Amino acid sequence: MAFTRQYYATEGLFVKPVGDSGVYGFVHGVQTVSETFNNNITYINEWGQISPYQGIENLPEGTLQVERVLDGCTPLYLLATEGASSASLTGRQDVKSVLSVGMYDSSTSFVSGVPGRVIEWSGLNVNSIGYSFNTDGAFKETVGFVGNYRLPANTSSFGAYPANPTNSGTDEPCALTACSGGIQVRQNIDFSGAYPTLLPPDIPGISSSGIMSYAGDCPAVPIQSISINCDLNREAVLQLGCRGAYARYAQFPVDVTCEINVLSQSGDNIVISELGTFDGCNYTNAPDRRIRVVTTDGLVVDCGDKLKLSSVATQFGGADGGNTTYTLTYTGKSVMSVFHPNDPSSFVYAGTP
Repeated sequence: MAFTRQYYATEGLFVKPVGDSGVYGFVHGVQTVSETFNNNITYINEWGQISPYQGIENLPEGTLQVERVLDGCTPLYLLATEGASSASLTGRQDVKSVLSVGMYDSSTSFVSGVPGRVIEWSGLNVNSIGYSFNTDGAFKETVGFVGNYRLPANTSSFGAYPANPTNSGTDEPCALTACSGGIQVRQNIDFSGAYPTLLPPDIPGISSSGIMSYAGDCPAVPIQSISINCDLNREAVLQLGCRGAYARYAQFPVDVTCEINVLSQSGDNIVISELGTFDGCNYTNAPDRRIRVVTTDGLVVDCGDKLKLSSVATQFGGADGGNTTYTLTYTGKSVMSVFHPNDPSSFVYAGTP
């Protein structure tokens, strides 16, 4: 077995719940994985000498960041929170998982069987979740994890690996075999299904209920990108008598941000004044808005109906012939539910987060 180098064809990302004795699950559609681990050391000095009295090791801190394409296979966020009590941020916050990168012979063209070398990270909490929907490439999911356990070894300590996760190198997107669009790209935003994508009426062409208008077979509004992100900002709680963390809690309330970039046809519908606009009850520059993004593979990211406009930015077309675009950023608090038909926790979307 030769390990000359590692690259995408000879690496696999695997996940399972903490405490599960079964086989790891293979994560499909992975594009990048990165990790950073820090040993935190506090140096204590004393009068009488320049050298440290002692270096005290504190809790190590590690972060992992995974980016994958949305392809109809189960989102990593849902795989890593299997067994959650609900699809909400609060329902998924305490679930821990084990992630592993399996490294295989450098001469192989697909991963299978037992990897020759592994790195396992146990007790991981999801710390950040992001979804990006752009016109110029595949839709993507980004998930960040935090933990303090990292184990490289020749054999697994937490479970077996699937025998043939890529079907002998012929793996295809789950949404392709299910006829729901393959890897999700710009035409796979669902504006007209049973639960359509809902956007703020601050965008001309979006109805007061958030429904996109159509011009023939295509949306009437040239949305360029949508991104939804949430950082749980976890903080470790320590206790006397134990070096390890008692818990890494999510610091609710947390921000959920949605950024929408639009190719300007005739500007936007946003009026901002010192007093605000009377909405029938109050004067406001930022009335509550409903945002939900749905793709044809069944993914639903529902941010609820209490997001407020936090900024508007316009890039007017320059003398070089560029187009005018505007970007609307909305911020909500602690509401972001993610659903998918392949969720191992079996949550079914019914129209609300």
